[in-house]
Amino acid sequence: MRRLFWALLAGLLLGACARVVAPVGGEKDVQPPRVVRAVPENGSTGFRGQRFRIYFDEYVKLVDASKQIVVSPPLRYPVQPMLKGKSLEVRFTDTLPADATYTVRFGQSIADLTEGNPLGRYEYVFGTGVRLDSLELWGVAYDALLHSPVEGAMVLLYRQDADSLPLHVRPDFVARTDAKGEFHFTNLPAGPFKVFALVEKNATLIWDDPSEPIAFADSVVRAQGKPAIEERLARLLVARDSVRAAAEDGHSLAESTKETGGAEVADSVQPLADRLRDSLTSAVHASGTRLMVFAQRWPNQKFLRGVRTRPNLLSFIFSQRVDTLFGLSMVGRAETGQVLELRGDTVNYWLLDTVLAKTDSLRVRFSYMVSDSARHLTPRVDTLWMVHRVKPEPERKGEDAGKKAGKQQQREGGRAGGGSIDRALGVRMAMRNPSVAFPTDTVAVETDEYAALDSTKIRLLQLPDSTDTPFSLFRDTVRPRRLDIAALWQAEKRYRIYLLPGAFTDIWGRTNDTVSLEVQPARPSSYSIVRVRLANAPAGCLVQLVTPDEKRVLKRQGALDGDASPVVIDYVEPGSYGIRLVHDANGNGSWDTGDYFEHRQPEEVRYFRDEKGQSAVKVRANWEYDFTIDYAQQTE
Repeated sequence: MRRLFWALLAGLLLGACARVVAPVGGEKDVQPPRVVRAVPENGSTGFRGQRFRIYFDEYVKLVDASKQIVVSPPLRYPVQPMLKGKSLEVRFTDTLPADATYTVRFGQSIADLTEGNPLGRYEYVFGTGVRLDSLELWGVAYDALLHSPVEGAMVLLYRQDADSLPLHVRPDFVARTDAKGEFHFTNLPAGPFKVFALVEKNATLIWDDPSEPIAFADSVVRAQGKPAIEERLARLLVARDSVRAAAEDGHSLAESTKETGGAEVADSVQPLADRLRDSLTSAVHASGTRLMVFAQRWPNQKFLRGVRTRPNLLSFIFSQRVDTLFGLSMVGRAETGQVLELRGDTVNYWLLDTVLAKTDSLRVRFSYMVSDSARHLTPRVDTLWMVHRVKPEPERKGEDAGKKAGKQQQREGGRAGGGSIDRALGVRMAMRNPSVAFPTDTVAVETDEYAALDSTKIRLLQLPDSTDTPFSLFRDTVRPRRLDIAALWQAEKRYRIYLLPGAFTDIWGRTNDTVSLEVQPARPSSYSIVRVRLANAPAGCLVQLVTPDEKRVLKRQGALDGDASPVVIDYVEPGSYGIRLVHDANGNGSWDTGDYFEHRQPEEVRYFRDEKGQSAVKVRANWEYDFTIDYAQQTE
């Protein structure tokens, strides 16, 4: 019995030791799956089925297939990919037309099951006719301002030539940009084509969302023959190996192969071949159609509503920013004074007549610009009632009737600021940079309401001895409640601005309390000076210092005056910067985006790189830096 027990125990232990486990160790698999064959064969003609299947040398998985798989020409219904063993079956729901060439691009959707190595750039091509179209079209899409590649944009080709196509019609052919912003159409007919890029948010292949960035080619583009990347690659590899062999020992490439072993040479050449292939591919794409992606401002202006939140304020709210002035008149009343104010999508009219302001209901006629069905701005005239009623004071038991009437009169007379008549007029004062003031900086003053200005009640004192200092005042014509105070700020000095009572007075007689602000000018020794001398640059070219990261945030800028003198940017904070050159075509001092409806591309931007290819420049405090930049040699 005891022998039987030990025999059974030994058998169990031996069985446990003999369990099969997965092997461990070894090099990590970095190779992508390989296509073994396809049924029907890739490149087949006379395609009549509703499916095809691709076989691989290992098990694969699908990654984000709904976005990565792109069929061109686009189908009405999405394809249905399905994994079966070591194969992938793709089914169609659409009825395919005759004599058409289809390209199914899988992007990064196919990867091996274990390590997720993507297959990359695989296409399955078939034709429903007797031959395949064979021409190609390639290019790159990048952000118009930042010059960063735009990944995942849909590039749309149209055979027709009409400006309204992307707004209403799905494209004839479509491709998706990769991580480098590159796109490549294969198996196209001759064209010509209108070319667009669209950063979609709703997968309709139609530009129907104003928030979708777009790009367009200035003219129609024709497809071409193959770019011969492989042929150019082969020539470069042969030339490289010949030069290397000759430089080392004068032997031929064949002799070097015999000495070192063919396998070793192949192993060393293949990574280089892959890098050269990628470099050549990028160079080919860069030489093709270049699309600058930008955010379009849609001309879809609409009048939304008119409101009267204060008795002396008439506000007209629109769907978009208002840049043009329009007229206003009171129906049935004599012309009275009012002040126009533009604030983004709102047009304000400040009434200057207290009698008019105290009137509950005003009928106004106003003219403005709205977009018609063709998105063109057209004038329109409307009439509406603007109502503002003061709620009566709630009755209180035992309150004297005269006191009650006085309160109501006070409320009606002093409603403008949202409080009583004895409340002071609100005034705010601040600088662009709250810590220090640069020589050209101004102090901005803004009142809660439009108010008359008495400049004698404004003082600028130099500290510490409180010496009066001259200054200038500038009232903003678009935002009349804003006042800018400018002065010659001297380094190593301190200043204080005082707004004394009576500096501003509104129509109700309210005035400001005393408001003050201390100004500390910047010390030049804490900053650097950057001088840029430009060659072959367009007139009015802007030189901008931006952060060296991918966001490229604007920090400082200067403008070319049109002569040979350099662009001087002073008071530059120490740090690293990129230098951006902007062709300021309209001379407004800033970069402007494009407008498809006006067929205007974004303003041209170029980024400086030195002879070593470095783009970032470092500046230190109390140093001066000089750069000479040939505009024509910088990257577009």
